Amino acid sequence: MSTSTAEHDSCLVENWDTETLIDFLKEQNLKLEEKYYNILCNEEITGLSFLDMTEEKLSSYGFKGGPATLLTKEAKTLKEKLKRAFSSYHSLKEVLVKYGIDSNGIGNICQFLPAIYKLEDDDEELV
Repeated sequence: MSTSTAEHDSCLVENWDTETLIDFLKEQNLKLEEKYYNILCNEEITGLSFLDMTEEKLSSYGFKGGPATLLTKEAKTLKEKLKRAFSSYHSLKEVLVKYGIDSNGIGNICQFLPAIYKLEDDDEELV
């Protein structure tokens, strides 16, 4: 699979398979030896599991201190990007527009969730 950094959307990290995760990590120029990518592959580490990686867990897989620290920092950075990706939006409509989702009919959904969504001037916002 050939991917570029531009194709790696942090909001989708949790959906990455092992190969996509490894491709991304290689693009980060962490200067890890190939054996560490092989460990990630053998342990079937996906984007979702990588986000919760700790130095202790990586050490248990055979990572030395330096590489374990680098990967833990990378996981933390990705997790922060994931949080910021959604916290930067002011409304559900902005999220839908960003991902090219047609918001027609969103009002129909919101009528069943009045405690969650507040409709003002054609703008759906979380209460």
